[in-house]
Amino acid sequence: RLTPGPRASADALGVERLASGQWGVIARAQLLGCGITGSTISRWVACGRLVRLYPSVYAVGHRALMVQGRVVAALLHAGEGAVLSHTTAGWWWGFIDHEPRVIHLSARVGRRRVRGVQIHRPRTVESEVHEGLLVTPVPRTLLDLASMLSFADLRRALAEADYRNL
Repeated sequence: RLTPGPRASADALGVERLASGQWGVIARAQLLGCGITGSTISRWVACGRLVRLYPSVYAVGHRALMVQGRVVAALLHAGEGAVLSHTTAGWWWGFIDHEPRVIHLSARVGRRRVRGVQIHRPRTVESEVHEGLLVTPVPRTLLDLASMLSFADLRRALAEADYRNL
């Protein structure tokens, strides 16, 4: 909990609710939108209630995130219009079994490069919502996978997409 005991503010509870719907992560802009001041954010970081993952992106309460939390954190870092792409999109669609070690995103606007996140800059960013996150559409995902996977892995991904009628 961000603010323990009965003195928990409505703002802090709003932060908890928002972060729990995002696999435990939140962006600075979202914190400010919940009514949390910059000085409170700094205090929460200092005492470990917020753990900085990327510039202006935090885990709430701890660093132990599931891969979905890491993916959402990367999306929040990349900013509005960023979508899961390449092998990360393939994993999110279920075409690839292994969790991504490097999170691949596509975005039009630039953000500072961070460790473990690869941001691609295509001319146009196609997207749709799948299981709550913006992701490249299936045809674009498969096209991107063709440039990254071995022939055998690409065949498996195509077969899985076909099996799922996608």
